[in-house]
Amino acid sequence: MQKQRFNFSQARAYSAQYGLYISILWIVSFVCTMNAIQHPLLSIVGQITAFLSLFTAIRLITAYSKNVQPLNIARKLWLSWSTCAFATLMTTFAQYVYLRYIDKGSFLNAIREVFNDPAYKEILEQQMQGIGADKALEILSATTYSQFAMQFLFFNICISFVFTILMAV
Repeated sequence: MQKQRFNFSQARAYSAQYGLYISILWIVSFVCTMNAIQHPLLSIVGQITAFLSLFTAIRLITAYSKNVQPLNIARKLWLSWSTCAFATLMTTFAQYVYLRYIDKGSFLNAIREVFNDPAYKEILEQQMQGIGADKALEILSATTYSQFAMQFLFFNICISFVFTILMAV
């Protein structure tokens, strides 16, 4: 029996497609979380969607390994990482678009309300001893949408590392 070569171009095409599926779930989770202030039940929906994305990703990688071409652990890691990389890029772009054009400042206003609430102000003063809540609010107000997008990108990459390991094993 002849050993079949791994087809990287086919795997890359599948990982882009799988990344689209996972990013849709991540975007739904993000939008639900962002709107949870007005509708608290959406927070639960967002968390369920986030967990569902992990199980969906594991199922997709397993199905690829069974139905398309067999994968060893290294190839599963590669396929998982490329899937998460595509999902990360699409999700970060959607988060930027959401904050810039759809949110209309309600995210920042919610954070400002928390920073100005007397109950939280004391906790913030204790946790940010060198900065203080007023200075932290000033820094937050000066943060641009691009800077938020970069922070979301970093967070999405960190989540992708964890997802990659969980998907490959």
